[in-house]
Amino acid sequence: TSPANLRMDNVISVAATFENQYLAPFSNFGTKVDVAAPGMLIESSIPGNEYLKVSGTSQAAPYVANVAARIKDANPHLSPKEIKAII
Repeated sequence: TSPANLRMDNVISVAATFENQYLAPFSNFGTKVDVAAPGMLIESSIPGNEYLKVSGTSQAAPYVANVAARIKDANPHLSPKEIKAII
């Protein structure tokens, strides 16, 4: 289940949900996952200046990265471990 099985202070394992209702059927889950975020039918840009709804944990991870960046911006002294604990 790599990379979800990496238990490191600077790694946040992200599961994908459908909206905020349930875990996506393709997503990792269980004790190796730290947090879940929307990951199904997310509107993403594609070549040709167009958009396409796609699904995956790769769509959920940016939600969590955004939250981590906002926490770090508001509290620049925090370590990755502390940011992970807040999330």
